[in-house]
Amino acid sequence: MKHTYLFSEGTWVATGKYFDESNNFTKVEGKTFITHRKISGYLMDI
Repeated sequence: MKHTYLFSEGTWVATGKYFDESNNFTKVEGKTFITHRKISGYLMDI
């Protein structure tokens, strides 16, 4: 599986449960957007 998290633009969504040290949990969710921009006229290739 190719790791593309930072190299490919897109939207990443996560949902689940967070457990603390006493095994109490709370539902969690998050979303992040990865975009690239040109710097000095060049798109950085890694």
